[in-house]
Amino acid sequence: MQKRQSEKSIWLSESERDDLEMEATSNRDRLIIQFGSLCGLRISEIRTLRVRDLFEREIDGKKRYFVRVGEEVTKTAQAKREVWVPKQVYQNAAIEAKNRELGSDDYLLQSRNGGSLSSAAARNVVKKLAQARYKDTGDERWKYVSSHDMRRYHANRLINELDADINIVLYQMGWSSFQSALPYLRRANPEDTAKEMIEIGLE
Repeated sequence: MQKRQSEKSIWLSESERDDLEMEATSNRDRLIIQFGSLCGLRISEIRTLRVRDLFEREIDGKKRYFVRVGEEVTKTAQAKREVWVPKQVYQNAAIEAKNRELGSDDYLLQSRNGGSLSSAAARNVVKKLAQARYKDTGDERWKYVSSHDMRRYHANRLINELDADINIVLYQMGWSSFQSALPYLRRANPEDTAKEMIEIGLE
């Protein structure tokens, strides 16, 4: 786990992200981690998802899964989008709606008294799970994990680890330009640079 130099944020590895998700004791809390880290949604987008925003679409003969986001929280064209979600996340969301007997207009991730979670409550879910990881591991860097690190994990993984098409990344994240992605990218180090140069044949 690498701590950022300029702020109290950390970069999660894949196994650390998995460990954080495993701390969740409810499907709702699990979905907050999944929508952020596996789909790149903003916390404002996560908390305002409605059941009707979940949908399937057949692409190349196979079902693919999406959520519509941005309608309630932004006026920018880039942020209003249909975001791809992994099948497991979609299924977890469907289970949440079914178990809570939610209607299509209901918020998917509800507060205790119904209605959408507040931004503070949604962020506190991530902080609570990160604090549990701190207690389990003693690693103080967990104390600085925030909901923004979930979105950062997704962007960094797509660009740096999976070499995804940058246009796809911009759409998935709701960005208008690559400049918006820069704060989310892990800074390279000499070891990374050497490995990359060797990989592209510049030994």
